Amino acid sequence: MAVITLTDTCLSVCLSVLSALEVEFVEVTQGQESVQLPFHTADLPQDVSVEWRLKDMKVHVYKVGENQPDQQEEDYRGRTEMNEKPLRTGDLSLRLKHLQLTDSGVYTCTVYNKDGHMLLQKSVTLSIRGECNRCLHIICVQHVRTC
Repeated sequence: MAVITLTDTCLSVCLSVLSALEVEFVEVTQGQESVQLPFHTADLPQDVSVEWRLKDMKVHVYKVGENQPDQQEEDYRGRTEMNEKPLRTGDLSLRLKHLQLTDSGVYTCTVYNKDGHMLLQKSVTLSIRGECNRCLHIICVQHVRTC
């Protein structure tokens, strides 16, 4: 029963990645310490806010010139960071640390002006590979041993 669940999970992750072809794609191997989700833009006004999300979860929030860890989901606290002075450099990339298989998905970065209106938005699909391949390898090896 567990074999079917793992295979179905792997298939659904692969299908969700394929359905987002217009989105930038970043792929890493499970066990890698961190990954950068890229977003570079022109210089921005200093009074904008930046929000990275995965589905309906706030992964990272930057506003009033600083990171806002109290506004992000607890699971991401201490695991995300942006470059210093991101608004001045235009580098809104997000570094995600201590990767987990559940971190795979479509991340959306949205920039809002001081009135809360969206100025820019970019999506990046993160795929963490390796776990499914290892599970399938173990299943194949076990199957060969039983034959």
